[in-house]
Amino acid sequence: MTEIRGSMNIPILMYHSVSDSDDYRELPSACRPIGYRTGVEVFEDHLSILKRDGWTTISLEELISRQEIPEKSVVITFDDGYADNHHTVLPRLQGYGFSAIFFISVSYLGKPGMMGVEEV
Repeated sequence: MTEIRGSMNIPILMYHSVSDSDDYRELPSACRPIGYRTGVEVFEDHLSILKRDGWTTISLEELISRQEIPEKSVVITFDDGYADNHHTVLPRLQGYGFSAIFFISVSYLGKPGMMGVEEV
């Protein structure tokens, strides 16, 4: 396996659902984010701290490339494709000038509480 970025330590922040709701009954049982949900205010605090402390978001491509990246770089990822990633997360990321990588489970597309094709 190739070593990524030598000795640089680049944090990767992984999220699933960002919501204040604990009602997961609408979601398919296989994708209920029990234990993996982050509250909206907590997520907003994370972004605020990153911005305040001068962090820059980078893509996975930038992470594994040989090009120079800013010292305070972070990768932000979201798993599964929850609908809140589109209507709650995306506007907040854009407001802070941040980007993220979304790993969307195509088998969940269009299911209740998940993103549809039009959001992807």
